[in-house]
Amino acid sequence: MAKKDTETTYYVEKTNGQDQKVTVPSGWKVTFGPQNPGVKGHGPTGEPCLRFYESANQQRMVITGVKSFRDMAIKVEEKRVTNKQESFRKADADGVEKVVVLNGSMEEWVNPDEPRPASPTYNLIEEPQIVKKRHYEETSINEASEASDTAFGLSAGQAAQNNVYRRK
Repeated sequence: MAKKDTETTYYVEKTNGQDQKVTVPSGWKVTFGPQNPGVKGHGPTGEPCLRFYESANQQRMVITGVKSFRDMAIKVEEKRVTNKQESFRKADADGVEKVVVLNGSMEEWVNPDEPRPASPTYNLIEEPQIVKKRHYEETSINEASEASDTAFGLSAGQAAQNNVYRRK
């Protein structure tokens, strides 16, 4: 195992949630199946496992409780949805103040093996704001200011796809 390119790393998703990465020589055979192939059902001896063989007659490792596995060299992406909400106050021509709430969501495809960036507001606790009147009416995105769309991080196309609500 002197050269890195002669090794294969597997991502093993376990049923107990304690996932593993296993690196073995590329020439090893890997099989997936019940722990005891002759047993039917999902008891302790019938649970799925990975078996690693150095040669046909030399089994080197068994990992039990396996939900799924894959070669880490295979590129995998997952869809991640991020939701954001922003509210601001806006006065109309008569001086009546209204609260406009913008809701947005963004979908992106990301590599699940890379760490997630930390949210800048992860540890912040904000004071809850009490709004006495809770009547909502749906309004078009054009009635909200373009500046709030930009501050919210939405392009015009993304903003048009999201609902906007105004509190009276």
